[in-house]
Amino acid sequence: MIAALALLLITQDSAFKNQNLLKSVVGYPTGKNGYEEYLAAGDYASTPAFTIGLKSTLDNGAGKPLWLTSRKAFTAQFSQIQSLLSEGNAKPVFDPRTSSTFETLYPEYFHLKSVSKYVPLAAISQFSEGHNIEAAKTLLDGLVFADKLAGTGSVLAYLVGNACRVNPLAGFSMNLERIPLQSWKPVIAVCDKKLASSTFLDTIEADVNHLDAELTTGLRDPKVLYGMFIDAQNKDEIKSQVDKLTAAGRDQVAEHCHAALARFLQQCKALAKAPEGTWYANLGAMSTMQAQDSDPLARALLTASQPVYSQVFLVELKVRAQTRLLRLHGLIQTYRMTRGKLPDTLDDLENKEACWDPLLSAPYSYIRKNEDYELFTGGVPGLGRIDLVIYRKPQPGVTGDDPVNP
Repeated sequence: MIAALALLLITQDSAFKNQNLLKSVVGYPTGKNGYEEYLAAGDYASTPAFTIGLKSTLDNGAGKPLWLTSRKAFTAQFSQIQSLLSEGNAKPVFDPRTSSTFETLYPEYFHLKSVSKYVPLAAISQFSEGHNIEAAKTLLDGLVFADKLAGTGSVLAYLVGNACRVNPLAGFSMNLERIPLQSWKPVIAVCDKKLASSTFLDTIEADVNHLDAELTTGLRDPKVLYGMFIDAQNKDEIKSQVDKLTAAGRDQVAEHCHAALARFLQQCKALAKAPEGTWYANLGAMSTMQAQDSDPLARALLTASQPVYSQVFLVELKVRAQTRLLRLHGLIQTYRMTRGKLPDTLDDLENKEACWDPLLSAPYSYIRKNEDYELFTGGVPGLGRIDLVIYRKPQPGVTGDDPVNP
């Protein structure tokens, strides 16, 4: 695979008109980091042919002439993306940049989101040809890709990775009955792994520690500090206050910031250990928690520089709910394929833990409608209903459903 990636570096310069993510971010591939394959997939997604083809394909929705034909042609043209995701997923995945600052750009994120949109389209083509095992693998690869991208260390990567999850989940949601029995076991295993992961909290901790180091460096070199707050509304006030401080005074402010961030991190960890049903009610206090300190300048610096970490908790709530729902859909479909019918109630399933909704401390809502059903969580007050899909059986003669347009 290293040779293939190296060849891609050589051949893409002219074809991609310098939009070579693999070359600009990595330089030369090591073969030991799945992020390299993701970047190579992003390079395919950065081409005009992919951009035009994706838009045309998504615009040509179900019911329109040649909608399935257009999907098959598009996904066949860029089938390398599918192989690259699968190979990247088999490796450790981490951001290959050795360092980053507030000025670091991540041009690959836009194109990696486009890569995720390719996934359900490829699966639709495979389902339509009866290659259901391969289609389920394609969707699972898309889910693993999104989860691994979300775990590469920064809050931004976490949010982008979980945005990418929408697309393989759409593919699953529109094709639940087409997923073969043998394919549900690895899907359920990936869901279990995701639910056991502390990625979101690890991401917050890494981000807070990085911010702590940046503020310390910036207070020792005010020019760096001012660059951090170029878009802050109170940048002039911050600059005025810092300019008046001696070196010792700036060190004291750095110590205040360090202590405040350490307290905030402990509060995040405490909230993460609390029942998920209590998270949403406590998110409003997080902005106040982030800026807590007795020193007014430290408060101003923290307020201007910290990301909205409450958004990470909110995304995590939805991700966990959707992950549990996908797992439960898998158990329901497994029951259907082994028993020849849908369960009458969730009590019919053996895995009682998977049927329990931690947001409401009650079973998930399962509404049986003849051979159809709905499965969802009512969420918590202020958050509302979360579901993976309103399940409907495919109509006779229809070979594939249009994935939800992201």
